Amino acid sequence: MRWMKTLTLCFLFFVSGCGGSTVEPFFYPSGGSPSVWTPPDPAQSSVELQALVDQAMRENQIPGAIVGVWTPAGSWTSTSGVSDIATRRGASLSDFSAWRSITKSLTVTIALQLVAEGRLGLDEPVASYVAGVPNGERITIRQLANMTSGLVNYSSDEDFLNDFVADLGRPYTLDELLAYALVHPVNFQAGTAYEYSNTNTLLLQKVVETVTRQSLEQLFQARLFSRLPSGSVHYLTSTALPDPHLNGYIFDQESRSFEEYEVNGTAFAGAGAMVGTAEGLRDWGRLLVGGALLPGGLQAQRFLGRRPTNGPLYDSYGLGMGQIGGWWGHTGTGLGYQAGVLTEPSTLSSIVILVNATNQESDVPAKLAREIQAVLGWRR
Repeated sequence: MRWMKTLTLCFLFFVSGCGGSTVEPFFYPSGGSPSVWTPPDPAQSSVELQALVDQAMRENQIPGAIVGVWTPAGSWTSTSGVSDIATRRGASLSDFSAWRSITKSLTVTIALQLVAEGRLGLDEPVASYVAGVPNGERITIRQLANMTSGLVNYSSDEDFLNDFVADLGRPYTLDELLAYALVHPVNFQAGTAYEYSNTNTLLLQKVVETVTRQSLEQLFQARLFSRLPSGSVHYLTSTALPDPHLNGYIFDQESRSFEEYEVNGTAFAGAGAMVGTAEGLRDWGRLLVGGALLPGGLQAQRFLGRRPTNGPLYDSYGLGMGQIGGWWGHTGTGLGYQAGVLTEPSTLSSIVILVNATNQESDVPAKLAREIQAVLGWRR
């Protein structure tokens, strides 16, 4: 069936990206402001910024978008298009939207907090915590966090894709998801290459749940959600996003129409089950990059990155967060939703992008963020 093919392809965009794995040296990318950059009031560039949003929506068949830019000098927010095609309800700043892979930044943060507490070793093998992982005696917690483990991506496994497409509402356990990946040998020896893989983050979820004897959702609630605006974030364990929310769509090129999809969040788990508002995402980005959640020395290691060779369009990827043009955060794409949050480390200026469609272009937030940086006068 055409819809199954379309769905599978869009899902593969989310989990795999493009390109191959090659050895790249680690480097410390500067995240500081250019010496000539003074954060402007983005409201002064509202016409230019809205034009960028309108262009991205038009070129990528996006029904609705929520975009915000915050600097110490001011802010600009935009709600464009509709959250629900059937009812024509307009997009709103109060809408929840799926964050997809931005969830990885939260899961890695929990792991690093346990490292800071001495309950987890950043350079210890994952086999010390979880049995049955291919090459688990050599793959470290750090390599899971920075996407250099070599483990096969569970969501590229043919059996998983067949099961997933057969029933989008099916709930999964963490062990079921991992089982799809752990039957495969590694793609390369740990630490020798980069390959974006959801399996890495799910294994970190397994590790932190084993160490703490708490679920990831409980850990998020106790350690992270209390630092964010009340009610602005949610860990999805069903198909229904909280109301109000953006509905997720895929544009079918053959029928020239939008198809709406609801997916059980347990299919993504700690790699992609978060949903939240633009305000919640902005504040999460500031916590993530600003360092309020980790000791300074450990936080500094998050910025040690490798140039990606597949997956999302980052300039470098560190410990559970990526860098685009010197701003740090995470993006997420898949099955009707794309999201991105980027924060400039020196001023905590922020860019948040939420859209409700996945079509041919799987990196709308990354590309739009670069264009917004240029309007703000940011130059590296």
